[in-house]
Amino acid sequence: MTAMNSPQALTSAITWWQQRAARERLLISGALVLLVIGLLWTLHSWSQREARRLDRSLPLAQAQLRSMQDDAAELDRLRAQPEQTRSEAATWVPVLEDAARRHGLVLELRGDMGSIAVSGQGQSFDAFSRWLGDAQRELGLRVFSLELTREAAGVRIDARLTPQG
Repeated sequence: MTAMNSPQALTSAITWWQQRAARERLLISGALVLLVIGLLWTLHSWSQREARRLDRSLPLAQAQLRSMQDDAAELDRLRAQPEQTRSEAATWVPVLEDAARRHGLVLELRGDMGSIAVSGQGQSFDAFSRWLGDAQRELGLRVFSLELTREAAGVRIDARLTPQG
């Protein structure tokens, strides 16, 4: 088969078309019209399906964007805070011990390597939760690790608190 240029291909197609009987040309024309209608219908139904999918996913994407913007603002706020030094951990121990006594807790607290080790046995979980919330709110500490074990007289606590940031 030899390669044809565009004018030759068009001439060949016109010749082929003219060689068809009128009934055959009508049948081929009808098939082409149905093919075009089918393609247009497929394109339309696909675009409608995509529009519905986007209508459903847009609110979720907007909510995720707002959440990410809030997170970015919180990161900026935290980065703007002065960095707390490792030696500050030891200075928090007396404050935390006093707060623990106010909550009715008997905890052993040790400041070491920029964090505070917390341990205790037979403690009230509710009182510990309130104390921990106060430590996070008032001193900017966060829980680095926490292990709670239920005992007959309360819970056994092993935790490590670190400065946020």
